[in-house]
Amino acid sequence: MTIVLRPWTGQDNVGASAVELRHGTAWMYYWLSPEARGKRYAAGALAAVSSWAFASGLYRLELGHRVNNPASCRVATRAGFQAEGIEQEKLRYGTIRYDVETKVAQTPPPSVGLSPQIDPRRRAAPLPPDAPRRRRPAT
Repeated sequence: MTIVLRPWTGQDNVGASAVELRHGTAWMYYWLSPEARGKRYAAGALAAVSSWAFASGLYRLELGHRVNNPASCRVATRAGFQAEGIEQEKLRYGTIRYDVETKVAQTPPPSVGLSPQIDPRRRAAPLPPDAPRRRRPAT
């Protein structure tokens, strides 16, 4: 399932992919254009897609974000995902490699809806100072 937030642009979307019915898992994703960011649309849409996935019988939802992307971390946390671990140097863009934090949800996320009205006290926990943040040139 994909929720398209602004279908006329084809840019903003949130969804579930790599759905594995045998294991009851899916990989969640979200991407918003710069003008749509910061309005908490992604967290609401991710929670809605996650609720659909759980209602459809899935047990575990996974996603990942670069550790140097705190906005993406907040989206996942607000939608009910919890940190599971760091995959070191998983992604490469050009000659730089980035660590990825994997997050999971195994129970239905809180009902945050598509409204930007989310409890401001609920914020993503900062990464510990010793969390890997390496960027190394690819060899």
